[in-house]
Amino acid sequence: MAHLNDSDLWSHSLQITSERELPSKDEMEYLLSLYFRYMYPFAPMFIRKVFMEEHRRERPDLPRILILNAIFCNACWYSDDPMIKQESTKFFNRAKIILDETYHVSRISTVQALLLMSHHQYATGNYSGGWLYTGMAQRIALDIGLHRQDVQAGDSEQAEIRKRVWWALYMSDRLGSGVLGRPMNFRDEAFNVKMPDDKWIAGVVGEDTAEYPYESESVICCRLLWSVKLFIQMGKVLNTMHSIEAETNGAYLAEISKTQLPQLHNSLTSWFLALPNELMYTPYMMSPGTNHPPSPPTALMHMFYYTCLTMLHRPYLRPVNSKAIDANFLVSSRNICTAAATNVCHIADSLMLHGQLRDTCYFGMACLLAAGTVHVHNAITPTPSNRETTRAGLSKTVKAAHELVKTF
Repeated sequence: MAHLNDSDLWSHSLQITSERELPSKDEMEYLLSLYFRYMYPFAPMFIRKVFMEEHRRERPDLPRILILNAIFCNACWYSDDPMIKQESTKFFNRAKIILDETYHVSRISTVQALLLMSHHQYATGNYSGGWLYTGMAQRIALDIGLHRQDVQAGDSEQAEIRKRVWWALYMSDRLGSGVLGRPMNFRDEAFNVKMPDDKWIAGVVGEDTAEYPYESESVICCRLLWSVKLFIQMGKVLNTMHSIEAETNGAYLAEISKTQLPQLHNSLTSWFLALPNELMYTPYMMSPGTNHPPSPPTALMHMFYYTCLTMLHRPYLRPVNSKAIDANFLVSSRNICTAAATNVCHIADSLMLHGQLRDTCYFGMACLLAAGTVHVHNAITPTPSNRETTRAGLSKTVKAAHELVKTF
């Protein structure tokens, strides 16, 4: 069967079918404002100002309609209108139909749409679907050379967007592997994309605080840079501590407890200590000059940090068939793991107290699941010193998870 070319696709998109309909202009502006306020700060795959200028100026072609539907299916969850919340599935199904007609041509817009569709599936609890959509995005990204810095990208805006999409895909790969326990697909030595530039946006595009006063693009870029650095560390933790060798060989776990584990722990601690002031946050302490936690995206980044610590030390919670591991090390590792899980729950509880937990998207649930496994383990094998911490941690985990389920 012959594929449609771009011209045919556009002609086909002009047919009046429900799959290709877009909401009214006002509805689209509303849904886009929800997306850019609540979801975009976690994984900025676009340049907000540039995207909106193009949206208001250009007639949407089919790839653009695909992106819009992928955005809308996520944005609906953040509306206070129950009728709009119910539209999420409709927009996702429209995106699926259009994807079937467009994925044979590798475009960066398809990668962006697939990542958004992956987020939607993870949030609805379809983890296999989220994993598969991420995999499709990875193949198309490699096909168009997103993993190579030397591929010509056009102007500086397009070069920045390519970089952002690659790192959003990289973080999705690490997070999916951490949540599902599956192998990572990207090896750090297989690409040479530069790190996100937190100084680039103000000089080239300019700020858009007049339209989006709640968080500037420069802060979003800065947090993206430090999130990427954290997820690079997460990948190393997963490679070392959650390999098949680590799961089946107690002697290997004993060996790395003296070599790689201290190095990984120090790298994570160094990341935390090097954070710029605007991203610093310590659980049990509110932001300077306020009784509120930091913005939900910044709070989530810290939840990821403590989740990395739990991933690093969690293998030593289970019985290890090796006498080569020092008993004091096992106690210390368990305490670090428990403290990290407790901090995740405290951050979630603080966000819930201020009505902001839903603003962590589904990512907050991933961190709560990791923390919950630690508290469940401690509940099964309690010690006098962690009994109260475990009870409080389990209570906060269940309450926060229940709150997130009400949104997604």
